Amino acid sequence: MSSLNNKLVVLVGGGGLVGRYAAQALLRAGARVRIAQRDPREAWFLKTQGGLGQTQFAACDMARPETLVRVVQGADAVVNLTGTFGKGEMQAVHIDGPAALARAAGAVPFVHLSAIGADPESEAAYGRTKGLGEAAVRSVHPQATILRPSTIFGREDHFTNRFAALIARLPVVPV
Repeated sequence: MSSLNNKLVVLVGGGGLVGRYAAQALLRAGARVRIAQRDPREAWFLKTQGGLGQTQFAACDMARPETLVRVVQGADAVVNLTGTFGKGEMQAVHIDGPAALARAAGAVPFVHLSAIGADPESEAAYGRTKGLGEAAVRSVHPQATILRPSTIFGREDHFTNRFAALIARLPVVPV
């Protein structure tokens, strides 16, 4: 029997590139999963991945801390999978929101997905805000697990696929 059997794991950003696969693995392990994101309807494709009642959906916004308190209620673990490249959103999504989410999680195990190269001193806004976000999370939840993956790509990504689409449009030049 899995140690996750019937445990409620909240995945904030659970319908995204990483979240969809994390949700599927958790559901297979017997966990109940609450997918929380700005528009949970965008994650409804995950409904069929688990048993009846095993998947829940909730709206939240990293820029609105009161919505974060609500989505973590009753959780056995909380995982933050949010991230953005939008310059106007980095403060809320990478720093303030994760700190508020970690605070709302309280003593519940908390996992925060950061990024390789996260550094508060980075010249790049993305790396700097991810580094500041890690520090903010640690300040309110010292036991948090922080993961720093490298570039993440897959069928649904918006990074590798953008370059593939550009290459596909290049004219074929005979050699």
